[in-house]
Amino acid sequence: MTETIINGTPHAVYILNEDGSILRVFPKSNGMIRVKEENSDVGFIDGIPISQTKWGEVEDMPEEKPGTYYIVSQLVKNALPTRNDLLVPKGVVRDAQGNIVGCTRLDRG
Repeated sequence: MTETIINGTPHAVYILNEDGSILRVFPKSNGMIRVKEENSDVGFIDGIPISQTKWGEVEDMPEEKPGTYYIVSQLVKNALPTRNDLLVPKGVVRDAQGNIVGCTRLDRG
């Protein structure tokens, strides 16, 4: 069976080798799998506006399909703990300025 990995995040995911070279790139797909959020203003602390976020259902999550895996955020993975087809970027690699340039692996969480 052929296995497929689909990137459900809003940006390309770069998998890097130990030497920093690119092993694989998963471009962002047409859709984005995300957790719905609702924000409400709850007041101020030391003059700074404070909000509270309530997390809802996962949006745009395809049905499970044998041999197909989805790269998602840790938030999505946490919202769907029984799904075995979800992968999360791990082993974050940063450049000298601290910007994320890729990861070393995908994790089933």
